Amino acid sequence: QDGIQAAIQIRRKNPDVSLIFVSAFLDYATMGYQVKASAYLLKSQLPYTFDSAMDAVLLERKLNHGVVEIMVDGHVIPLQLNHIQYIESRGRTSIFHGQTECRTYMSISDAEAALAGKGFLRIHRCYIVNMVHCVALKNYWAILDDGKTLPCSQRDYSNLLQRLMIWKGVNR
Repeated sequence: QDGIQAAIQIRRKNPDVSLIFVSAFLDYATMGYQVKASAYLLKSQLPYTFDSAMDAVLLERKLNHGVVEIMVDGHVIPLQLNHIQYIESRGRTSIFHGQTECRTYMSISDAEAALAGKGFLRIHRCYIVNMVHCVALKNYWAILDDGKTLPCSQRDYSNLLQRLMIWKGVNR
């Protein structure tokens, strides 16, 4: 449990750090979720699991630690991808929700194109989610890590669910 306490302190100082737990005891694995650990590896399996866990962490950091630039009030603003939770469309205005809220004159299709291949998923005609922040899709709703829910396309729901599950599998 000392490792969990250390992880809590590390997470407080740097919320964006990637954590991988290594232990001889599976009993502590669920505690890793409390601090959003990227992986929990058993010492006995370490030679077989370490490389793939590191690959997943590096891929997640690559996908979510870049930036997208948007125009806000005539100024180009760089937004960290990992700080964007979701994008909402209201007509020709796209609202980037996350650590800060930024509004820009941009269609949802243009926002989708700017974020292509960067871990974002268009779930509805008006919403794009950052899959890092999407905990689950359930009953035609996307559940985000802060508890917020967003509607999903009913027509494309099974495809969205499959794409999210594949992405989560590759990036965990």
